[in-house]
Amino acid sequence: MLNNVDPAVRQKIYQGLAVLGLVLGTIQVVFASLGLQDSAWLTASLAAFAYVSAAVGYTAQANTNTFRTGDPAPEVAPEDPEFVEESEDV
Repeated sequence: MLNNVDPAVRQKIYQGLAVLGLVLGTIQVVFASLGLQDSAWLTASLAAFAYVSAAVGYTAQANTNTFRTGDPAPEVAPEDPEFVEESEDV
């Protein structure tokens, strides 16, 4: 879905989705604390939010570095000298 989008743009999308989730969740808490029944638009919005969040979360996970800070760098196999091109002396 968002794999071909610039990482900086994806970050803004993730942040916007997080803010939207906080807003919708806050509205639902207010409705519940006042003893009001959720409106149809809120129920539909929360359902759509859950659906879109799953797809965006999957994309975020697919584009996340699996190394933790402080982990040693993965070992790289030494180059096979048979396939290494020799540089020409100029």
